[in-house]
Amino acid sequence: MMIWYILSLLSISLLIYIYGGYYFVLQLLLYVSSKLKLNYAAYVSSEVKLECAKARGVTVYLSVLNEEHNIVDRLDNIYASEFPENNIETIIVSDGSCDNTVNEIKKYKNIHIKRNIRLFYWNDNKGQAAAQNLVAEKSSQSILISTDAETRFSPSCICELVALFSDENVGAVGGIVIYEADSSRVASSYSIYRNYEMKLRQLETNLNIGVQTDGPCVAYLKS
Repeated sequence: MMIWYILSLLSISLLIYIYGGYYFVLQLLLYVSSKLKLNYAAYVSSEVKLECAKARGVTVYLSVLNEEHNIVDRLDNIYASEFPENNIETIIVSDGSCDNTVNEIKKYKNIHIKRNIRLFYWNDNKGQAAAQNLVAEKSSQSILISTDAETRFSPSCICELVALFSDENVGAVGGIVIYEADSSRVASSYSIYRNYEMKLRQLETNLNIGVQTDGPCVAYLKS
């Protein structure tokens, strides 16, 4: 009986730690580090003086599967960026699409001939890893930005991501993905969880103890 009591207490304590305790531990560590004047570097885009990294190029890539209804708007969004258009290389990998995705991309390329858009496509679905390996091989730029057909960048997104690579210690940068509003209870619950997770990520980044990024908006150095 005593064993079950102890196990129950341990389980409850662990849940409390996971859902609240960890946050306060991070806050305490951050407070202590500030008092000790430890040199923790927080790479926060809002604190960076953006110059759009004018001398650098970037490859934005996306692996798509049956995205004929999204791909044109996605490309328009990428090239609506504040980042210089002639410094953007876009690579699209159609991973086994069986709709009109490839034709839509080809038409877009023919209309916007000055935009550096490269298309690769497979008849069979090979998966995200195969697409990433192909992009790493074919890309002409050292900075790669991974995204998808449904995500939309803010105008300053690419600029903010690329500007942070001016620090030679930075190898990867993640943007914050904000989901569209939904009034359902599931969406409301997820929003609460998501906000909490973002606070944890920020604290972990400030302490240099961990970095997490969202797949639809992450930039990294190819080598």
